[in-house]
Amino acid sequence: TAKQYRMAVLRALLVRNRALNWLDGSFIGVPERGEALRSVFGRRRDAALQRYLFAAAVAFDATVSGAAHQRGEPRLHPEDVSIVTQTQYEPARIRTLHHLANHSLVTAAIDLSLFTSLTHLNLAHNAITDLLPLGLRALQSLVVLDVHDNRVDCSITEVAAVVDSLPALECIALRDNPIMDKPGQAEGRLQLLRALVERKSTSAVKLRVIDTEVSVRDRLACWATEGAAAADNALRLATVEALRLPKTVSKGSLRVLDFAEAGLTSLDLNEFCALEVLLLRGNSFQALTADLRSPPRTLRVLDVRENSLVSVTDTASFLSNKTPLVESLGLAGNPFAKETIRPHRSVRTALLASLPREHLRLRSVDEEPVTADELLSAWSRGEGKDATKLVRFEVVLAARAGGTRIGNLTEVDLSGCNLTVVALSELVMVRRLSLARNELRTLADTGIGSCTELRALDVAHNRLDSASATAEALAPLTLLRALLLHANPCHTSDISGRVRLLGKFYTAAGMTPGTLPLESLDGEEVTIREKCAAASLCDDRRFDASSVSRWRLRLVLRDQGVLSLASLTSLDMSAVGLTSLAPLTSLPNLSALNVADNRLSLIETPV
Repeated sequence: TAKQYRMAVLRALLVRNRALNWLDGSFIGVPERGEALRSVFGRRRDAALQRYLFAAAVAFDATVSGAAHQRGEPRLHPEDVSIVTQTQYEPARIRTLHHLANHSLVTAAIDLSLFTSLTHLNLAHNAITDLLPLGLRALQSLVVLDVHDNRVDCSITEVAAVVDSLPALECIALRDNPIMDKPGQAEGRLQLLRALVERKSTSAVKLRVIDTEVSVRDRLACWATEGAAAADNALRLATVEALRLPKTVSKGSLRVLDFAEAGLTSLDLNEFCALEVLLLRGNSFQALTADLRSPPRTLRVLDVRENSLVSVTDTASFLSNKTPLVESLGLAGNPFAKETIRPHRSVRTALLASLPREHLRLRSVDEEPVTADELLSAWSRGEGKDATKLVRFEVVLAARAGGTRIGNLTEVDLSGCNLTVVALSELVMVRRLSLARNELRTLADTGIGSCTELRALDVAHNRLDSASATAEALAPLTLLRALLLHANPCHTSDISGRVRLLGKFYTAAGMTPGTLPLESLDGEEVTIREKCAAASLCDDRRFDASSVSRWRLRLVLRDQGVLSLASLTSLDMSAVGLTSLAPLTSLPNLSALNVADNRLSLIETPV
């Protein structure tokens, strides 16, 4: 056959022809050379042939693959492949050997000690029985080692010793070797990992792949065994950090940290100073104040479900003293002691009852929202807790603020919260405020006068019973443009009700039609006619008929943007409630005047 013919030619030519690399247009590979030379020299020189196969395979890999500094066609004659003489390449400069697989190489023929810069090594599909004699300990930069489908049958402890000597190793392939499936043993890859843990090897942390990815669950299965290493929290922490922390972000810049299901018994967060989300589900913490050290005060989400927490009081103390900004908390699945829950029915209620009044930011527990009623109910049962009406407001405001400082809020919606008392003095930057659909009876003593930036206020559907008190409370709000007051006992939305309310702003708040800031009342524009009608009805010496007429003219001119009266030639004063034209005598150059739809009964002679 063609194969037999080719082998016969190789047997005749290979020994004496040093440069022979090609035959009939086909490259003469290393396995083919070995087969031909073996048939020439016989089994008596098998060890020498094995060493030749290894050296030739390395020479081929180092030159043809371009891994060496000197590229070109390899010389694979037995006298040209010596690794020691470095005739074709320098072993210390080779970084990868990918083509040493499928050469039937045996352990005794392999010596890798000179290849000190190797990062990737493929020895798969050979006849290797032991890893110790291969010279692997010299490969301090080796990252990937593939020895699958060999005959490795040494002990797991010996393999662990080799892996332990390779500080940069991250991936090793060992499948399809006798060592990986010996009867009576657990899965070989876990046996190796357990051996590394028992040695307290750094490879137990850095090794990411043993045939398949080494998961945290795999590591926990090894740590759970008997022995000192099983309780080594530092090793677990180092492993989880190596697996889960991003390499491009410093600990001090991380905002989210996921150390769930890592078997940790304690954790120091001193370096994680910017954390906002901390996920610790499925660990072994027993008391947060003792086991979770130096937590950042920036923390907003904390998940400690399925740990070993036993004290609700300790958890509440941790929240209020160490992490006061936490808004979302996961607690389910912890074996809390019954004596720390009594007299409450649930862990949730006991926790809320243990929190101080100042801790108002908790918005959810175990993904269920915390309501104001729930907090008030829990606090009323707790020792020393008083569910006052003001507490409801504080709870609701903190929830609506969402972590923003109260003094920085510009829009606040407290509608429909069953509020009977409010304290608004801290809302110094608020521009829009809704207190609609509550149970407020007065705005006096609410501190609303401090809301000097307020432009829009909604207090509709409350129980405000005094228009005078309402107007007096709103008097300092010189920027207030829109007011919703309907559905309150003190006010009706018809024309008479609107005029009557505006009059209260004049008498109770000391305003005039010119200083009244309101532009909208109950969703409708406040007209000049309404402003002047309110002034006419006031029992106030400031508002006699002539002064009201002057105010009416000023308001019209202001609305029309008139800056100079002397040059005014045209004026529209229709539908503004005029009763006299006397104020117009101050406009000598007026040539066009519209006073339709007013209340004029006569035109005065002077006009």
